[in-house]
Amino acid sequence: TQLAAVESYRPDLGQPWQVSRVLWISHNATAWLAAIERARELGLDLFGDMDDETIKRRFALDPKYIAAVIPYTGREQLCHDALAAHRSQVDTDNPFWQMFAFMRGVEGAGESYRLAAGIPFPGTVPADDLFAGLEM
Repeated sequence: TQLAAVESYRPDLGQPWQVSRVLWISHNATAWLAAIERARELGLDLFGDMDDETIKRRFALDPKYIAAVIPYTGREQLCHDALAAHRSQVDTDNPFWQMFAFMRGVEGAGESYRLAAGIPFPGTVPADDLFAGLEM
C-alpha cells in the first residue's frame, strides 16, 4: 500500500495515490463467543474435545480492536456459498466450518475488521460501512 504513493514506483500505472485505510479481517469475538454459548445451550458439540481455554484463546480478540462489522443479515447464504466454493480450503462438514455457519445466525454477527493503518472510522465503532469517513 505504501508503494502506491511513491511516484517513482511503476509510473506506467498512472499518478501515485495514498491508500486511505488498511483493514485486516478478524474474528468477530463477541459473535463467536455468543455462538459457542448458544450452541452449548442447544446441546450442539461443534468443537469436539476443544476445551474452553483453547476456544477463548482462539476467538476472544478484545472487542475494542474491532473497527468495523458488516452484518451478515440478509446475505448469510451468499456468504456460506462463497466460502464453500473454496473446497481446497473449506470443508463445510468440518466442525469448525459448521460452527462458523452457526455463528452467522447470532445477533451482531458479521464480517469484522481491525484498522491496520490510515484514517480511523468516524463516530462510534464498530462502523457498519467500510468507507465511512473517506472522501470518494
